[in-house]
Amino acid sequence: PICDNLVIVTNEVFSDTLSYDAFTLAYIQLLGHINAALAQMADEVVEVVYGIPVVHKQKTESEEMKHEAD
Repeated sequence: PICDNLVIVTNEVFSDTLSYDAFTLAYIQLLGHINAALAQMADEVVEVVYGIPVVHKQKTESEEMKHEAD
């Protein structure tokens, strides 16, 4: 692997109810697709809500042991 750990920080883009122009909406949708693809590939996914970590996806113990053996 190129690096052991990679942290990606992104915005939650679908929480407001504002109206946007077509270009901004396209950006928001694309960012949503990128976030979903990254989450699918990631070992762990944590959302931080007002400073509180909310775990959406976590490595299992067997995955951690396999990674340490590599």
